[in-house]
Amino acid sequence: MGTADLLLEGAQPSAMIKTSNNRPMAMFSLFMATTTLASGTTGAVTISVEPTPTILETIVSTVSDSVSDATDGLDDEMEICAAKIDAYYGKHKVPLAGYGSVFARAALENGADCEIAILAAAKGMAESTGGMYTPGSGANESYNAFGFGCSDKKGLKCKKYTGFDDAIEVVIYNLSGNNPKTARYYGPDKTITQMVNYYNPPKVVEAAYGDSTWYLNKIKRIMSQIDNIDVSDSSG
Repeated sequence: MGTADLLLEGAQPSAMIKTSNNRPMAMFSLFMATTTLASGTTGAVTISVEPTPTILETIVSTVSDSVSDATDGLDDEMEICAAKIDAYYGKHKVPLAGYGSVFARAALENGADCEIAILAAAKGMAESTGGMYTPGSGANESYNAFGFGCSDKKGLKCKKYTGFDDAIEVVIYNLSGNNPKTARYYGPDKTITQMVNYYNPPKVVEAAYGDSTWYLNKIKRIMSQIDNIDVSDSSG
């Protein structure tokens, strides 16, 4: 009675199957097709196919791979730590949003815990509004989001970094107490208050803001905001 036509587009990775009334049935990525047509019968086509991933499926897969790569090697605690930092920065829509895993991994690699990662993140918000306002721009961009390595004795001069990743790693290397040159000021044997007060001395803060505890209170407030973010849904 009728026949079925299998239309292959040469070597293209797609094929369209049409019925005898010329109605397209589906578009597939065709890996193997076996046609069985018996003489005098209505005709039948047996096809083994593997559907091509949709554009959305491809995007989701790519994003998932990126997230997996970013958090690869982090334990559950540090994954949550990274998620909290990302959630905080993301809420404020600042350039350091998305760098949570860099903070967490830098802390982990330096033998530090999440508190040091969050301390660094808090400094990034206090010093540059999460990387939004850094010394320099364009070809002179410093990526110095933390005020680390800056001096204003003869006009503001700041250490330049190759990127935010570099700046984060250097700051956490120091805060963790691993830099011999600054280990007496930072590290596991120091309290948050001691580290912050060395980072930005109370006398300097008082001269600028009229309150020697202003900077310390700001850092602790931001740290608390980050730490109290609920990321239970995003952490899976």
